[in-house]
Amino acid sequence: MTQPPLERILEAALQAAGKPLSLERMRELFDEHTAPSLEELRQALALLAKEPSERSVEVRDVASGWRLTVRDGFARLGSHLGEVRPH
Repeated sequence: MTQPPLERILEAALQAAGKPLSLERMRELFDEHTAPSLEELRQALALLAKEPSERSVEVRDVASGWRLTVRDGFARLGSHLGEVRPH
């Protein structure tokens, strides 16, 4: 089985974490021999952050790391759940 692109791995990790993750924490998802460099992580996250605005979520660099957030236009749809907050 081939490994998914780094962007998809990071997106899944951010979604599963439900909180910001630092670059160092993201590196810990990989074994020491296959771990991407910090620059490779930054590049993958930059690609995720540039994804089309039609998506309901976006990746953002926040003070405590990187976070997957609901875009403004979609946040109101889930606000009644009490868990969905825009960036």
